[in-house]
Amino acid sequence: MWGESCFKTSTSGGKTVPKKRHAIHTEKRATDEERISATSSNSIPDLRLYQNTHAGVRQLQSGHTVLEGDTIQIQYSTQAQYGIIISVDGRGTVSQHFPDEGIQSTHIQSGRHVLPFAFELDDAPGYEIFFFISSNKSISLEDIRKEVQKTKTVHDTPQIAGDGIHIKRVVLHKMPRE
Repeated sequence: MWGESCFKTSTSGGKTVPKKRHAIHTEKRATDEERISATSSNSIPDLRLYQNTHAGVRQLQSGHTVLEGDTIQIQYSTQAQYGIIISVDGRGTVSQHFPDEGIQSTHIQSGRHVLPFAFELDDAPGYEIFFFISSNKSISLEDIRKEVQKTKTVHDTPQIAGDGIHIKRVVLHKMPRE
């Protein structure tokens, strides 16, 4: 069930940009297979995006097309101890989704987790690329933000140095709502 809206801020070139957020409770639950894979010894992160549609909740795959104004929910899993979820859009605006605030990655529990809010895609053209960066050591958000901001096409991947850092990337192609 989709709930009340609130706002999230992101930074683009030193400017704060509002991002619409929504409290959310999805009907979609992890299957037994997903729970098993989320608790395996694999430390590679998993990032899943869901879209609220008139027909219900739809899981988005990298390469899917979405519209401005669509509401997106984020789910992640990893065995790593720290993580950051961040995105960049076609204007180069970087949005921090997890942790909600701060300058370092946050300590996370292993397994699959759904962020307690969803957000509405803005009218930035072209794309929205989501990155889940995880590691067993804390990661500087500022370093990650600088690298993600260099992303200029859907084919770019941030060059993030560090031992044991894993990156999961999901690309959504954005179209204007008519």
